[in-house]
Amino acid sequence: MPEPAPLDGRRVALVLGTSVGGVGRHVRSVVVALGAADAEPTVYGPLSTEATFSFQAAGAGFVDVDIASGLAPAAGA
Repeated sequence: MPEPAPLDGRRVALVLGTSVGGVGRHVRSVVVALGAADAEPTVYGPLSTEATFSFQAAGAGFVDVDIASGLAPAAGA
């Protein structure tokens, strides 16, 4: 019987603020690697990041979360 993958069945949450470049690409690459290790990644972030990086197409779940982009999130409420 083969040994299970190192992350077999583990749920992993990745939280991402607004991104249009490097951080979003990095998170997408982590999603792919986690999926290859049989983990269950879910990205939490603004819907615009899913539209830009297609995390679901890469194998992650996605949850739309409004995340402030500044250091004083309550000021934007």
